Amino acid sequence: MSTISTAQRRHSDYYLKKLQGLDLQYRKGGDEASKALTGFISEWDQCKRGQSYAAEWIEKQDWGADLSIGYAIAGTLLLSLRFPPDQRIEWLDSGLRAARLKNELKFQAEIWAQLGSANDALGYWEMSVRLYRESLNLARTLKDRATEGRRLGSLGLVYIALGDYSEAKANLEKALAIAREVGDRQSEGRHLGSLGLISEGMQSIEYFDQALEIARSRGDRDGEISHLGCLGAAWLQNRMEARTRDLMSLPNILMRNRRPDGSVPEYLPDRLDLERASDPLQRAANYFQEAVRIAREIGDYRAEARQLGNLGTALFKQGNIDRALDCFKQALAISEQVADRDNQVKQLENMKSAYESRGNKKEADGIETRLNELSTEHVKPTVENALEKFGSAGVIPFHEKYWRASQEEEYQRFWDDNYRANIGG
Repeated sequence: MSTISTAQRRHSDYYLKKLQGLDLQYRKGGDEASKALTGFISEWDQCKRGQSYAAEWIEKQDWGADLSIGYAIAGTLLLSLRFPPDQRIEWLDSGLRAARLKNELKFQAEIWAQLGSANDALGYWEMSVRLYRESLNLARTLKDRATEGRRLGSLGLVYIALGDYSEAKANLEKALAIAREVGDRQSEGRHLGSLGLISEGMQSIEYFDQALEIARSRGDRDGEISHLGCLGAAWLQNRMEARTRDLMSLPNILMRNRRPDGSVPEYLPDRLDLERASDPLQRAANYFQEAVRIAREIGDYRAEARQLGNLGTALFKQGNIDRALDCFKQALAISEQVADRDNQVKQLENMKSAYESRGNKKEADGIETRLNELSTEHVKPTVENALEKFGSAGVIPFHEKYWRASQEEEYQRFWDDNYRANIGG
C-alpha cells in the first residue's frame, strides 16, 4: 500500500468513526444533540474529505469499499439536517457502488432506502417508490421483517404525496402490523402518525395522540416534532367540528359579568383561560409552540422553520397579525439559511396574506416581487437516476409507473420461484 493510500485510509477511517460518534451523541437529544451538531459543523469539511478518499479507492482497495459503505449509512440524521438532498445522493451513490461490489445485501437495502429519502426531499415521488421497492425486495430476500415494515411505511408516505390514499393505507396497515409483530415501537409510532395523515376528524387526532405518546416514551425527538405538528394541523383543519365554544363570545362574557364599577369577578380570568384552552386554534398554537421548542433543542433548523410557519398560521387565524408576521419572518430567515426553497415560498405567501389583511398594499406587492424573483431563479437540481446507473437489485421487474400493494399477491408465485432459484430454501 502506497504512502498516499495509507494516509488517506487513516484520515477516512478516523473521520468515519468521528461521524458515527457524533450521530450517536445527537440521538441522545437535549444538550448532547446541540453539542453533536456543533461538533458536526466543525468537522464537516474533514468528514467530506474522508468520504471522498474512500470513494476514490472503492475498486482498488478493500478499505475504500468498506469505508464508503460506512459513510453511506453513518450520521443519517445529521446529514439530512445539513446536507442538500442532491449532494446526499452523490454520497450515497458511492456507498451503493461499494455495497454492490462486496455483495452486501443488508447495506444495499439501507442505502436504497436512503436514496429514496433523498428523492422524497426533492419531491421525486415516483422515483422514491422505485427506490424503496429495491430496499423492500432486499429486506424480503434477507427475511428482515423489521426493515420490510419500515420500507412499507416509507412507501405509504410516498403514496400519500402522490394522492393515492387507498394505496397508502394498504401499505401503512401492513407496516403497522409488522412493527407490532417485531416489537418495533418507534416504527409503530411513525406508522400511526402516517395513518393519521389520511384520516379525518377526531380519528386523525387519535392516531397522532397515540403516535406522540410512543415517540415520547422512546425518546424519539424527531417523531415528537412531527406528531406535534400534525396534531396542530389537525386541530386547525377540524376547527369548526371540534370547537366546543366560540371565542367570539369572550367579549360578551366580559360585558355580561362586568360590575358597575368596571371590575370583573375574581374567578372570571380563570374561566376565560379555560375558554381559550378549549379552542381548537389555541390547541393548535400550543402544539406548534412545543414543536418549535423541541426543534430548537435538537438543532433541527428545517423543522423549526416549518413549525414556526405553522404557529404563525394559527396566530393569524386568531387575529394576532403582529405575532404571526414575526413567526413568518423568522421562518423565512431560517429557510433561506438552510436553502429550503419550498418553505421560503410558503412563508412569503403567508406574509403576503398577513399584509393584505392589514390593507398594506405596498408590503404585499413587495412580497409578490420576491416570489416572482424566487420563481425565476429556481432551477431544479439534476439528479442522476441510481436505478439506471446501477441497475435494479430487486427481484420483481419494474414494468409499471409504480407498484401497488394490492397487486403484490399477483407476484407471489414469481417471487417464490425466484427465491428458490437464487437464494435457496
